[in-house]
Amino acid sequence: MKSFLKIGCILCSCFLLYGLFTSCFGPDIVITTSASHADLCIRSVSTNKPQISLTFDTGCGPDNTSELLKILKSRQILASFFITGEWASRYPELLQQIAADGHDLGNHSETHQNMNQLSEEECLQELMTLHHRIKSLTDIDMNLFRPPYDIYSNQMLAAVKKAGYQTILWSCDSMDWKNYSTDSIINTLCSHPQLANGAIIRLHTDAPHTVSALDELIIRLQETGYEIVPLSQLISP
Repeated sequence: MKSFLKIGCILCSCFLLYGLFTSCFGPDIVITTSASHADLCIRSVSTNKPQISLTFDTGCGPDNTSELLKILKSRQILASFFITGEWASRYPELLQQIAADGHDLGNHSETHQNMNQLSEEECLQELMTLHHRIKSLTDIDMNLFRPPYDIYSNQMLAAVKKAGYQTILWSCDSMDWKNYSTDSIINTLCSHPQLANGAIIRLHTDAPHTVSALDELIIRLQETGYEIVPLSQLISP
């Protein structure tokens, strides 16, 4: 009898904690990109065309963007770069080179913080502070946004839409940010279960082996039959 009561008390406590958690956090946390968020959050594109996109997130480590741009130019590939405020401040010439080469520029937030913890006004500030700076340097009005850490909320998504942006995530992660080897990056992507028409691939400009993997990755993807296009082309109707 005592054991039964003890188990009952434990179960009640669990249900109570669950209820408190969901009431406090549940309404604002987006766990999946369900159909109701299809117009707010893009992980991949539904298309019959064998097209995919390469995207690069800028980071705070040693930067390899110059080498990446040389490889992309030699292969006549246009990609999409998501820029943080810190990176834009450190590398304005590279930012302008990305734009001059015809690649997409995307917003990765001013300070690269967890925007799920910010108010709508603070989210808008993260977006528009960087937006205006990049506009002044490149004369480009960005409209693609990637939230830091793949963390997003209903409130953040609404703020992004209000700012005239589309939220872009990814369907295939290279895992280069884990310092995986050149071969591992290539094999991870080329055998990825979600590599398909409309896939969005994520790479990083400061990962140590991305440069050495990029050329072979492009070759393998093209040999598979994919055309690599910038996000602006992939998501356009």
